[in-house]
Amino acid sequence: TPVKILAIVLNLAGCTLTVTNGDFSGVSFAVTGVIFGVLAGFFYALVTIFGKYLGDNVDPYVTCFYNFLFGTFFLVLFTRPWTLDFSVFTPKVYLLGAGIGLCGTVLPYIFYMTGLTRPVEASKVPLIASVETVVAALLGVLLFHEAFGIAKLTGIILVFLSVAVINKAK
Repeated sequence: TPVKILAIVLNLAGCTLTVTNGDFSGVSFAVTGVIFGVLAGFFYALVTIFGKYLGDNVDPYVTCFYNFLFGTFFLVLFTRPWTLDFSVFTPKVYLLGAGIGLCGTVLPYIFYMTGLTRPVEASKVPLIASVETVVAALLGVLLFHEAFGIAKLTGIILVFLSVAVINKAK
């Protein structure tokens, strides 16, 4: 619908400005990067579609369990962890890895799958989830002293505006 298209355009513009702060001088494109980006977007869309379908029939924790089980299986096949030099892994590395796994993977995935069980159209979910970009940008400013300019502020406003537009659509 035209309203969804407007929300997507606002969201793309907002995310772009939020991430770049309006400075495109360091932006470059590699063919493999674009291909992997498109593939990531495609499979992310499948997660939303399948997650929405499963959310109506299966507990989100069960969905997450099987996603991570099969994800681990395929990750092991592709990364061959038995070839790693584990002597460089200190307790701190294991602790940080567990923290990243929990905070950057498990909890967000559980929250996302739980959100898909709510009465929200699957097409709206990625737009709402794009607030993640805003949170990451603000954390970058607060924790890593990244630049915060009018372009980043405009981008953040556009992301929130896109979420408001998609939620007002009937």
